Amino acid sequence: MKKLLLSLLLMGMGSAASAQLVTDGLIVHLDADSIKGLADGDPVTSWQDLATSDSADGSLSSVTGWAQPTYYRHGYNSRPILHYVGTDCLMSNQFSIPDVSKGVTVFVVATGDISGQTGERVMQIGQTGAAAGNVLGVDFSTSSTGTDQGSGARFNNGKSLVAANNPLDTNFHIGVLQMGQGDNYGSLRYYVDDMDQETFDVTANSGNIFNLIEANNDLVVGTGKTSAGLLTSDDYQGDVAEIIIYNNQLTVAQMQQNMDFLDNKYNRTTAWNPIPEDNSPEFQGTVNGTKVDVTLEWNTGNDPATPDVVNSSITKYFLYVTADEANMANVTPIEINAQTPPAISVSTALSLDFDKEYAWRVDQAVSGSLVDDPNTIIGPTWHFLTIPSVPVVENSPAHANAFPGDDDVVFTAEFSSISAMTYQWYSSIDNNNDPASEDDEMIVDATASTLSVSPDAANEKYYYCIATNNGGSTASDAGYLTVNRMVLYWDMEATGFTDASGNGHDPIDESELTAPLVTMPVQAADVPGDAGVSSAQFTRQENGDYTRLTAPLDINGQPQVFYTGYTVTLWVKTDDLNQDINTGLFNNDGPTNRDFQLELNNGNYRYNDASGTFVMGAAPAGEWAYLAVICDGTTTTCYMNLYGDTKLELNTYRNEFGQFQVGTNRNTDKPYTGFIDEVKVWNYPVPFEVLANDYTDVCGKYACLSRPEMDFNDDCMVNLIDLADIVNSWLDCNRFPETGCN
Repeated sequence: MKKLLLSLLLMGMGSAASAQLVTDGLIVHLDADSIKGLADGDPVTSWQDLATSDSADGSLSSVTGWAQPTYYRHGYNSRPILHYVGTDCLMSNQFSIPDVSKGVTVFVVATGDISGQTGERVMQIGQTGAAAGNVLGVDFSTSSTGTDQGSGARFNNGKSLVAANNPLDTNFHIGVLQMGQGDNYGSLRYYVDDMDQETFDVTANSGNIFNLIEANNDLVVGTGKTSAGLLTSDDYQGDVAEIIIYNNQLTVAQMQQNMDFLDNKYNRTTAWNPIPEDNSPEFQGTVNGTKVDVTLEWNTGNDPATPDVVNSSITKYFLYVTADEANMANVTPIEINAQTPPAISVSTALSLDFDKEYAWRVDQAVSGSLVDDPNTIIGPTWHFLTIPSVPVVENSPAHANAFPGDDDVVFTAEFSSISAMTYQWYSSIDNNNDPASEDDEMIVDATASTLSVSPDAANEKYYYCIATNNGGSTASDAGYLTVNRMVLYWDMEATGFTDASGNGHDPIDESELTAPLVTMPVQAADVPGDAGVSSAQFTRQENGDYTRLTAPLDINGQPQVFYTGYTVTLWVKTDDLNQDINTGLFNNDGPTNRDFQLELNNGNYRYNDASGTFVMGAAPAGEWAYLAVICDGTTTTCYMNLYGDTKLELNTYRNEFGQFQVGTNRNTDKPYTGFIDEVKVWNYPVPFEVLANDYTDVCGKYACLSRPEMDFNDDCMVNLIDLADIVNSWLDCNRFPETGCN
């Protein structure tokens, strides 16, 4: 009978192979295979619910104060998974379940908890912050001891798998849980890997009544929530591939249909769990002379009739290994006899070549079947890379920054190699890591794995190392040296608005541009506070002609400059708050989606880049305002008038500059009308205190990093004036009746 079922699975003729997911009552479907755009090890901040034909949105997002699970493409039999380490959580808040009267059925495809602790919750559904019984949790604990004894589903320990009947281990399992509205927890039904109902210890709180509520539910993956609405310490450690929730109790036939669908989807009858993982980025093997020794390992496929156990009919493995996948059909397999009964995990050692991408496959003989026998189970094809003969970059030099006069900056490059290596360092302007490039220069006597560079402006470049062994050469990525200093200062005092920083970033003459005509602004006597005697006045004519200042950063033919961080400050003033949307004040014109601008938009000063637009504050008509943008290479902070209440903290950075430009936007189609003065750019994040001194020197006002809690008059200090505000309302009473004020 098992052989017949297996043949049906393979040929696609049986119900298991053709089974489709039941859609009746489907309200949540989370499938790791639907997550796109992430690489192995990336954090997962959201997980979209694929069930779209219902009113319940079970999409998950990250939770403040909790970490995120990480994504891996090659999990359960090379299908994507989310990896939880015990402090990760994703949650969907307050979605409404269409109909709770019929109870719920939940499918979870995940590993047993690797911590071995009791009560480790994969997911929980229901309304917390209410009475006991409003939630249902699914635990995948592998423990068979303690009060929980490997709980399969519970609320307040309401159901516990008995130790002798706990099928959970750290392998992947398909768990099915079903509960009826109004049932007590002794009525819960739970299945693992098949439709044989598991046996529970129902003595603890078995009288709790399951009472799901339609509105304001939580769906939590990675831990549970208490009746008080707090996330618990039942942290799950393992891998989750799929979660499916129904707002009804599926029939046994429907649950079997879903079990068949998931069995077929995850190919549990084939060889699985390859080591090395399919398409692992790690190089495989150890050097053995001119060969690489690699150990291949896999798990024996499960029985199609009893998917929670190894297929006892497997008698042999046919291992195909080739560096030419297109001709795998011509490869003679290595035959490996199975144990009796077959082992869960099988491995074999091979000697292979360097510098190769190998494809490999494990087919399984059933009851003595041969290579071409239709009963032989054909496995999936996996891939891995062997150790290269050339050096491999382990760590490239990191970006560095220092002030002039500081100690030398040390760049470090780390390589691994099968033979002895030599090193050579290069400097580069354009970061192309090509010694043949005209702007790349070999550094004489720089032949160690480290390089010391003095923090002088002339040394502000990229630095990379090339390692060479008997097999060839490999270049590291480059680290950039930023020498911390002011790189631009347009004080608007000199004719032609020349750069007062000494770096020569003078604005260019753009009067040859026509339609519209672009010229420099004029000098005006209107200045902010004590900021010299002139500012730049920008105007836009009715015919479209306008004024701007532009200094391209064309260094040795390279169109942009990389800064590890930066600071931009300027003073702006306008009487016209109704200018074009996205009217530009300052922009850096970096590469596509890596540039930013400061702008005037609907009466607000804003920061704008590809990640979004963010209001810094309302522009005061006819008054000077101080705008500051500070980037540390990871995040960006914006201030208007250096007041903490208007502080913007953004998870974005745009630190590649193609130019310094004021008076228009990046697209040069939204020019500005008004005044700009004291434009300064530093190539590092200037501390708030330094900017505050600069701000105070100009306008005489104070900066406020964070307003004290008891500052009632908004002057950034707590004094007698604030106390007077309290005293003025000391005896005020709004109680009714008035006798309550006595």
